[in-house]
Order: sequence, then structure tokens, then C-alpha cells
Amino acid sequence: PRLATGDVTYELCTGGADVLVDSANLVEYIQAVVDATLGAGIGAQMQAFREGFNEVFTLSAVEVFHEDEMEVLLCGAGEHWSPQQLADGMKFDHGYTAQSVPVR
Repeated sequence: PRLATGDVTYELCTGGADVLVDSANLVEYIQAVVDATLGAGIGAQMQAFREGFNEVFTLSAVEVFHEDEMEVLLCGAGEHWSPQQLADGMKFDHGYTAQSVPVR
């Protein structure tokens, strides 16, 4: 299988463009999509982020902060988004709309 990401096609496995997803390989497909979107598929972007971040703040200097403290330092404190604010910022594609069952 392959994953369409904007104008780019990312094969989830060798020859994935020729593999049909069915009930026999659905779990494998879902695991591959998760890895492509949250794991190995974004490795280069994460490395670039780390290198850029390290140019501003050395990673060793920020190791003393807990996750919630880093969030406040990078994102600020106090702003909580309502479901409507989140919905207003969403761009739907791949056939999904605001009314699609997975979105609601």
C-alpha cells in the first residue's frame, strides 16, 4: 500500500503501490501508516528539527526541564483551544469533510 500525502506518494512497503488493502492485511497497513506519519516516515524532518532547535538551545541545556515546562517555554501558558477553534483551523482532504464520521 501507499500513502498519499499531498502531492507526494509514500510507499508503505516495497511494491506497496501494487498491494490492495483487505481484511487480511488491514492491521499491517494501519501499523505502516502510523509508522509513516509518526515514526520512520518523519525521521528526516525530526532530525532537521533537532539540529535547528540545537542551534538556538543546546539540547543539554533544556534536559533539565520537564515536558510540561518545555511546553510552557515554547508555546506559552494559558491558551486553551475550544473545539470550534480547532475545527476552524482544520483543512480537510483525501475525501474527508467536517461532516465525515471519523472527524466528528
